Amino acid sequence: MTRGFNHKLPVSGRGLSRDSAIAVGEHPDTSLRHIYDRHDRALRSFLGRILPSADDVGDIAQDVYLRIARLDSLQRLEPNPRAYILQIAKNLVRDRYRRQQLRLVDSLQAAENAPSPVAPPSPEDILHWRQRLDEIKEQLRGLDPEVRRAFLMSRLRDMTYADIAAEMGVSARTVRRYVATAMAHIQAGLAP
Repeated sequence: MTRGFNHKLPVSGRGLSRDSAIAVGEHPDTSLRHIYDRHDRALRSFLGRILPSADDVGDIAQDVYLRIARLDSLQRLEPNPRAYILQIAKNLVRDRYRRQQLRLVDSLQAAENAPSPVAPPSPEDILHWRQRLDEIKEQLRGLDPEVRRAFLMSRLRDMTYADIAAEMGVSARTVRRYVATAMAHIQAGLAP
């Protein structure tokens, strides 16, 4: 998208076009259009070196021209309009970064003050789960040793049925049956 100069921007803060500014006696070299034509390339080049994206450059450049358009008189830009324009740009960039830093600090503080998504377990919860684990261990002790071994290799060592079958010297179908038997036995023993 090409950004061009809008001829309707107010000049000298009075809402006058370039032609009417000249008509009321302002020197054409101090018109907003003249300032734009003369200094926009330098402004955008300067901003391009310090800002991360072309969109940011365009936003800040537009803000610079809006600030200039709001001045009581464009004579304030004299004797060095480029320095004045670049100083406005530096101030706007500094303000933008300051606002970003404040937003970052605010969001970090909010994150620090936010409740933890996973609350630590209460002593009652810990006791409950320890008791539940003891019940599971008791159910495992009641299993046939081969069934228990196949189940533990599947669940604790994360082995495939084929690997378990190879290690135990049985078929994968037998391993599947052992694991299913163990699961049914444990679930039956843990029923509330």
